[in-house]
Amino acid sequence: MARSYYYRDITNPYSGQAVRITAADRFSLANKIEKQAQRWERERVRDLKAEKKQQALDKTVEVESDLKALRNILHTTLERDDRVDWESLLQRDPFPTAEPQEGDYHKSSVSKSLSFIGAFKKRAEEQVAKERLEFEQAHADYTKRRDEWNEAQKEHNSSLARKKIAYEKGERDGVEEYIDLVFDRSAADYPDVININSESMYDDKTKTLLVEVDLPNEESIPHMEAYRYIVARDLIEPKMMTKKNFVALYDDVQYQIMLRFIHEVFESDYKDHIQAVVLNGNTDVTDKGTGAVNKKTIATIQVKREEFVSVNLANIEPVACFRHFKGITAGSLVELTPVKPIMKIDKTDKRIIQAANVLEEFDPTQNLAIMDWEKFEVLIRDLIQKEFSNEGSTVEVTRASRDAGVDAIAFDEDPIRGGKFVIQAKRYNNLVPVSAVRDLYGTVVNEGAVKGILVTTSYYGPDAVGFAKDKPITLINGEQLLYLFQKHGYDFKIKLNKKRNASGGKTGV
Repeated sequence: MARSYYYRDITNPYSGQAVRITAADRFSLANKIEKQAQRWERERVRDLKAEKKQQALDKTVEVESDLKALRNILHTTLERDDRVDWESLLQRDPFPTAEPQEGDYHKSSVSKSLSFIGAFKKRAEEQVAKERLEFEQAHADYTKRRDEWNEAQKEHNSSLARKKIAYEKGERDGVEEYIDLVFDRSAADYPDVININSESMYDDKTKTLLVEVDLPNEESIPHMEAYRYIVARDLIEPKMMTKKNFVALYDDVQYQIMLRFIHEVFESDYKDHIQAVVLNGNTDVTDKGTGAVNKKTIATIQVKREEFVSVNLANIEPVACFRHFKGITAGSLVELTPVKPIMKIDKTDKRIIQAANVLEEFDPTQNLAIMDWEKFEVLIRDLIQKEFSNEGSTVEVTRASRDAGVDAIAFDEDPIRGGKFVIQAKRYNNLVPVSAVRDLYGTVVNEGAVKGILVTTSYYGPDAVGFAKDKPITLINGEQLLYLFQKHGYDFKIKLNKKRNASGGKTGV
């Protein structure tokens, strides 16, 4: 007699594996099913732990890769030629779409097999006409898109040729655009965890390039050095760096970035237009008193080409190299303590307007002391511009009555003696009071300028001269003003009138 048995097919809920469980009785069958379920559960827990352990290892490998990339920011650029390969930037690819063929639009079975039957002749002719129209439209669209493609390529290549010529001639805009190309290509090679932004300005008179670099903030730099799986708590936990190690890494990254920018400038500049680089490392700093976030310079450095190119960057320590070139910081960069930039010129003053050239159109027989006061301010702007023109500087005039004590602003871009100058023009007929000089000094301080220049049609008293004696202020009286005009070929006159002029204009501005 055959012995009976019991069975049940069950499936692993995690893997989908199906098995058949057999037993001599129902109780044994239920017991075996329960044990199989427990076995599967243990396997699942074991697999999950192994998976999390592997995840911790994978995350550790990723972090270590990021840290290695950060520690090699400088070496990465040393391994390649930073000069722009103009030929590689040219666009020569043919238009990617194939030209339509007329045969592709004549596939109608009606037009091919039934056109000889009178009843279908008209229909066949209509079909042929339709196919012909479709072909012509497709070909016209193709021709238009191909011509647009070729024209865009031509314009791109022409623009590239113009940029190359402008750079090689040493034109200011040409050098700046070339350096932007160098920096744009370099930015793609930085570690993924940080973004780099920069802006540069070239002074073709002093052969100096000013580079403003936005350095990564503390949050951009990884604080962990590994991950581990804690079995007892069943979680993946990051292993954080010590504060000392993080500060060392943060500073190292910032110094590498700054040295990398300088290296890329000098190596890429194959025409040797740039003989010095001034670089400011900037970052966002939060005012602990107000909570306001402002961009501040936390490191600044000036380097000459001949000194920098003699350094073997492959063997240096970034911090030591930065200090070797007398770079300026206020301790560890992670503290975000601002420093005064060696050179930093802000040309975004919203008070600046485009003013007419009054100097070239001014009637020399007119008395400067009674001319329109707004035109007088612009006239002085034009004069100061001529004074600064040989120094590679610019002068701008500000809006009337909205200038906060500034009638014109001069930017001298020389890295040694340069900076921002504020100019006030006072069309006076009387003694200039000492209060006007005090006001100018206050404006110099508020504007962060290196000097203030006060120009008048009249004269200064002992008090005004004495106040300005030990301060960064230059006083130009009426007699000196006429001399400056004569120096540049303009023979003007000043006739003081201590009474209010008939036109109702101001006697002192």
